[in-house]
Formats: sequence, structure tokens, C-alpha cells
Amino acid sequence: MERLFTRNSALINFEDDDLPGLYSAVDGASNRAQAKYLWAIRVHALLLIAGAGLGVLGIKSVAAALAAAILFLAAMFLSIFIATKKYEVIWYRARAVAESVKTSSWRYMMKADPYLDAPSVADVRTQFRMLLLQILSEHRDLSAEFADNASAGDAVTEKMSAIRASNLADRLNTYKENRLFPRICGRKSRPVIQA
Repeated sequence: MERLFTRNSALINFEDDDLPGLYSAVDGASNRAQAKYLWAIRVHALLLIAGAGLGVLGIKSVAAALAAAILFLAAMFLSIFIATKKYEVIWYRARAVAESVKTSSWRYMMKADPYLDAPSVADVRTQFRMLLLQILSEHRDLSAEFADNASAGDAVTEKMSAIRASNLADRLNTYKENRLFPRICGRKSRPVIQA
């Protein structure tokens, strides 16, 4: 098995932009929800810290008492806003959908179960499209978060087709460099080991 991972095999550089449009749309929705949630949490914490700071300094005037009350009321309203918007739920669920699409895409490209090699690539492409539609229908309530950004492109991109059509050694090398190393090392290239 080790000789399948050789430097002599071809490598197709693969980026997240080469995944189906559904991935980009859901990934973007997850990132936007995460940014909104983290912003709201930061503002909430600042309001509470500022209100507590006024309390520690001592409330010696009506203006200070009013400022502390306004800060705590703003924090309370922001808590209600955070609870009703549920940005963290959208963030987590959209991230789960994006990762499901990404994993399924890699399985398709690697000819892994359930997308094994078949006499007709069209049958396997249809099976892959059906899975994406199933994922989408299971998370229909999230569609409002990414509907404007959903790509009308094909579920199977050109690079996905090229990787799937390559030989086993090239597919494994592409997988190693574009999927394994980024997950293990947090980057695409192999770590440099200096003697």
C-alpha cells in the first residue's frame, strides 16, 4: 500500500471552491451565522462587564445608576435577541451539512462506498446528486439561510470528475495532499522536517 503514495503519481490541486455549489452556499451560511453569534456574544460580554465595572466603582450619582441600568437592560435584551435568533444552532447545523457534502464529495471522487466504480459514470453521478438532494431536503429549514447563495452549477464539478477518472495512485495522492494533510496539519503541504 505504501508504494501507492508515491511522488511519481499525479496530483490534482483541489480547493473547497471545486466542491459542489451546495457546499459553498452552506459553508457561507455557517460562517455568517458564526460571525453574527460571536459578535453578539462579545457585545453581550462587554455590556455586562461595563455594567459590573460601574457597580464596582460605586454608583454615586443618578447618571451612574442610570448608565448601569441601561447597560444591564441592553445586555438583557441582547440575551433575548441571541436566544431567539439561534445563530449558534444555524452555525452548527450548517457546518454539519457542509461537512456532509464535503465528505460525500470526497467519497464520490475516491470511488468509495457507495460510489464504487460502475460501468456507467452517469449512474454514479445520479446517485451522488440524489444524496445531495436528500441532504438538502433533510435540512429544508436551513435553506432560507443560504438560498440566495446557492449555486446553480452541476453537483459534480470538473475537478471532481477529473479526480474520479484518474488512476488509483493519483486519486490516493490527491486525497492525501488535499484532504488528509489539511486535516492533520492544518495546511496543504507536507510539513518540512529539518535535520
